[in-house]
This record gives sequence, C-alpha cells and structure tokens, in this order.
Amino acid sequence: MGRKGNARRGGSRKKPAKRSGKRRGGGPLNSGPDKGSPVYSTLAPARKLQRLKFPTTKVLSTGTNVSSVRFTANGAYDVDPTLGSTSTPGFAEWAAFYGFYRVKGIGIEVGFVTQETLKACQAYIYFSNTDPGTSANFSVTANPLSKVGVMGVSAGKSTLKLRQYKKVSQILGSNTTFTDDNYRALTNAVPADLVWIACGAQTLDGTNFTGSVVMQILITMDVEFYDRKTSLSAFEKDPKPTTDELGKFYSEYEEKRKIFKELQGQKVCPHALKRNVSSDYHEQYELAYAKAHK
Repeated sequence: MGRKGNARRGGSRKKPAKRSGKRRGGGPLNSGPDKGSPVYSTLAPARKLQRLKFPTTKVLSTGTNVSSVRFTANGAYDVDPTLGSTSTPGFAEWAAFYGFYRVKGIGIEVGFVTQETLKACQAYIYFSNTDPGTSANFSVTANPLSKVGVMGVSAGKSTLKLRQYKKVSQILGSNTTFTDDNYRALTNAVPADLVWIACGAQTLDGTNFTGSVVMQILITMDVEFYDRKTSLSAFEKDPKPTTDELGKFYSEYEEKRKIFKELQGQKVCPHALKRNVSSDYHEQYELAYAKAHK
C-alpha cells in the first residue's frame, strides 16, 4: 500500500495560494500608468522627466515635385522655426518651476492626405542632426532614421500614416546629448545644437504637384526639467495683483522677451549648426539674458 498524504507522490500537498498582485497598504497607485511607489517632494521634485506633445497641421507646396517642412524637436520652447516661439502645450507651466530643460527622446506621428487628382506620390518622415531645409527629397529615406510610404490619387488610396520614435543620442550618434550643455537650454530659449525632423512628399513621376498634400502632425518630446527655482510667486507679499498690474506685468515681460531674442541673435540660435557657434556664444548668451531682465 502506498503512503497516504505523501507530498512527493501528490498526496494531500496543497497548492500555494495565488498572489493577487496587490501591494500592501492599498491605494490608487497599484494599477494603471501610475503603478509603483510615489515619490513625494515639497512643491516640485529636483528633476522632472515629462512627456509633452506638440500638435500642428501643415500643407505642402504645389508647383514643385518635392516639398517638405521641418521642426526643431529638441527645442521644446520653439518647435516650429518658421513661426517662432511656438511653445509646446504644458511647457510654460513646467518652466515656472525649473530653470533648464533637456529633450531626451523624440517621437512623431504624421497623417498624410493627398489632394492630388493626377499623380501618385511618396511621403516620408526623417530625423536629422542637420537642417534638412524645405525641399528634402526622397533620397533622405536611404538613412535608417526615416520612414516612407506611397499614396495614390485623391480618388484612390489617398491617406498614409507614418510614425517613429528616437532618442536624441541616436540621432546624434553620441551619448553626449545627456550631458553636453549644447543640448540643454534655459526654459525661455532653445539649445545651441539642434536635431531636426523633416516631413515631406515627392511625386513618383517627377512632375510637379498640382494638388496639395496635407499633414496632421503630432510631435512627442520626453523633456527633462531641472534647476528647481526657489523664488516663486507663492512667497510674494501680494499674490493677487489687480487687473491693471497684471496687464503691465505681461506687457513688460513680452518686451523683455523680445529684447532677449534679438540680443541672442537668431542667426546662431535656433538655426545654426554646432560648428558655426562661436566659442564665446555662452558668455554672450548670459550677458544678453542679464541685460534683457535687468
């Protein structure tokens, strides 16, 4: 006769209780995107990594066989260089707490719609460490940091969606983007060295577009904010100024901002390559900032 209750032969051995996966203490942080232990800090953490998104719509030029637009996606303060000061939604709110920022990762999702009735075209997105200009042609897709697709005429397959995500270090080819001062900036400026995203289209037969290509663009930026500010409005004697005082404050702020942008010179920032930035750029930058805010 076999042994009764022998654990080795199966007997009466009990199966271990199945864990529920819940952490001790309960609370709302045990599931969903906030899973994990919260980190508490007075007012704001010393360093904050925040994902921000910049949505926009662009229409490519007609009368040419190739057309593109580009964005300076590691300059979250001014993403679209053709407009100027196109701050990313949510950026100004975090900038109120921190003095510097650095973009570590960039993603883009583009929905293309062709209004061309006569010819098919190819559309593409492209990450670059140099300014691709507004006529980046199909040859850029030979670079591994690109995506490409084909659209027919407007009566056929007239839509296309392309998406991609890259770290800034992958675009540059160096991990110095995590530490180099050229890839960080004050929260009211853009970095001295920029990385770019191009979105464009080109006809397949080489003739000019007669109908436009419309793009719905969503740029995602993983932004690291740091240099926590100590002088905040909560410590002012009168935190509730009158309407007239607010109007005066904002008009003076915009004037100083305009002066600062003129003093630092847009020839260097945001459109210059690193090799074109003079050695005394940072010193001039600090002097311009001090002069505009005195």
